[in-house]
Amino acid sequence: MTSEIRVEYLDFEEVVAWPRNPKDHDLHEIRKSFYRFGFIKPVLIDEGTGRLVAGHGRLDTLQVLRERGIEPPRGVQEVEGRWLIPVLRGVEFDNPAEAEAFLLADNRLSEIGGWKQDLLDVMIEEMCDVDGLLEGTGFEEAGIDKILEKEKESLDKVENVYTEPYNKIHVLLSFDPKLLHKVGGIIEEARRIEGVEFATVTNVKEK
Repeated sequence: MTSEIRVEYLDFEEVVAWPRNPKDHDLHEIRKSFYRFGFIKPVLIDEGTGRLVAGHGRLDTLQVLRERGIEPPRGVQEVEGRWLIPVLRGVEFDNPAEAEAFLLADNRLSEIGGWKQDLLDVMIEEMCDVDGLLEGTGFEEAGIDKILEKEKESLDKVENVYTEPYNKIHVLLSFDPKLLHKVGGIIEEARRIEGVEFATVTNVKEK
């Protein structure tokens, strides 16, 4: 049964994870989101088992930050060396199987919903015009793709490709300097635009 739902602040290291969680997490992206927006979404505990049913990735990320001696993100209260996080209390599932079913549903339902691709493309393209606006959203890579697509007409040619020590491949390009500024000079994955192959690169710069 579920009583009145409330938020309490608990030491994140005292929150017990669910023993089986098949969902993987990108802790690096979660960390970037923390430091952009803060820890603002409470995790959820099942009162019947006393275990976490939503928020495992966020707790794992906090554990990494803690072990590395990094300051906690906004929204985490630091009291006498303890990191207190917002936790939803008052939810009790009928039995452990029902709680585990919710764990799956909480992760899966957002996946199968998909995106309204046309609207997503418009939003990403608009945000690309403001430096850092996509940071922490998980869409930085998609933003780079949109920038490259938008600016591809200004791409003249690949002037030279060569290999330096440590097998770093540098591609020297000649195109709009605004693109270099937006991308930050870094492209980490292979791209294909108008039939032009981009090898993995570590630095892109004007010749």
